[in-house]
Amino acid sequence: MFQSRTPQTVIDTHNGTISNCILDIPQNIKVTLDNNVITTKAGSVLTYGGSVYTTQTITQDRATTISDTLANGFYFVNGSGNGTPILTEQSKFGSGDTLPEDGSTYERFYLTTSTDFWHWNSSQWVHSGLSYPLCMVEIVSGVASFAKDSNGRDMIFNGACFVGQYAVFYPNIKALIANGFNTDGSLKSTLIKTNSIQVVNISVSQEVFGIKSDNTIDAASYQSVPYLEVNEIPTTNIGSYVYNIKNNLSYRWFNSGGYYIQSDVVYLLDSIKSDTTVTDFTIRQPVRTATVEMLDKVQANINTVDAGAYHQPNEIVTLFDGNLGSGDIQLSDYFDSYEYLLFVYGNDDGNIMYSRMMTSYELETVLAISAGGPYALLMQSNGSGYWFIKKFADGSTTTLLKYSSDDDIKVYKVIGINRFD
Repeated sequence: MFQSRTPQTVIDTHNGTISNCILDIPQNIKVTLDNNVITTKAGSVLTYGGSVYTTQTITQDRATTISDTLANGFYFVNGSGNGTPILTEQSKFGSGDTLPEDGSTYERFYLTTSTDFWHWNSSQWVHSGLSYPLCMVEIVSGVASFAKDSNGRDMIFNGACFVGQYAVFYPNIKALIANGFNTDGSLKSTLIKTNSIQVVNISVSQEVFGIKSDNTIDAASYQSVPYLEVNEIPTTNIGSYVYNIKNNLSYRWFNSGGYYIQSDVVYLLDSIKSDTTVTDFTIRQPVRTATVEMLDKVQANINTVDAGAYHQPNEIVTLFDGNLGSGDIQLSDYFDSYEYLLFVYGNDDGNIMYSRMMTSYELETVLAISAGGPYALLMQSNGSGYWFIKKFADGSTTTLLKYSSDDDIKVYKVIGINRFD
């Protein structure tokens, strides 16, 4: 399963500004999968490679029935010349700058020098005319379903895709790069929009990709965590990218030389590769704004407080009680069973204590817009001690994860609170 931790959107509630986020990813690919019938929906915009990149808008639904005799595994789904879905087992879809001598290893091949697709017709390689992948499906015992990313989302390739060992980034992704503060104290950002297709080799086993202000792709390898948010810049390498909440700036670790400000990049996705097979490709999703219903609920709560109607909590449940400094913490109940959560933590000696109160809605929102990451940073003590909460694909959230067993930070208590009006 995919392992990723991605940045949160920074929101300045006083000035109504946001930063460090993806604003928009064109939703060009529209596919459905029902009872082993996969359909490219009318209105989808498919991208084709070659000497010049071209796009085609599909004017009517195009469907393919997936055979229930196909072997278990993951399959790329490309579009034919008219958009009809074509399946190829991932292990049989190669990529590189030179075509193989024959088709003994691969059935299809993405040739990076010409940015187009080829297939083996039993005697030679010929152009296939396929589009870039639309999505990936997984087949288990003859039943097809969309493959899932690390957030449990269907792997439908809007904004970026991968083929073989190469990542492909599409135009018109809009984002805000964190860039400190304006003179009035509001968040400062650089607005960018990608303007071309870019193909980048997924060169290492764990890699994180960002879009730079000059429309180029920035890539960095990572070991355990691709991205972290901190209040102070660490002196040791804890992740490829670090976002400093206090100054609204991003930093990147460069070879053992420490963290340096990199205010021209916004994080988009991360990947994991096992040998030559990509097993993780998680795209960060655009920020979502509050609905009218959400705002009405907030206003109703404000009106209640203004009216002096304060309520004591009706239910207080201790989800964890101890002083654990390493390993995982199993909460006694799901966090979203409670309206509020209180975390009490401190240093190992217990003479410096911290607390953090948050709503479960806030935590759900952070996990959702982290996009790519079923993790949220909850506690930080001295700039290097971190605890995360993890949300699994099945929706259960009962585990706190320690980033490092060597850090001077312990969790002492986690409390769930409900208030019923």
